[in-house]
Amino acid sequence: MRSHNLHTNKMWVHLFMNGTIARETGNIVAGGMLRDQFGNWILGFNRYLGKCSPFKAELWGILDGLLVMLNKGYR
Repeated sequence: MRSHNLHTNKMWVHLFMNGTIARETGNIVAGGMLRDQFGNWILGFNRYLGKCSPFKAELWGILDGLLVMLNKGYR
């Protein structure tokens, strides 16, 4: 069996995401960024969520990141 790298011929991106909670108000913002296979920044995004659980903020960050990727043509 031959060994090969699946990323050799195609451009691929990394999705990084995170959430932030304001201590004073409890409001949450979810956001993230896309970087290419060389670590170069492609774009960033964020969403104000108000009051919600950190778990929901993580899910929103993942969903928004995937939607941004699809809208930019990354499959």
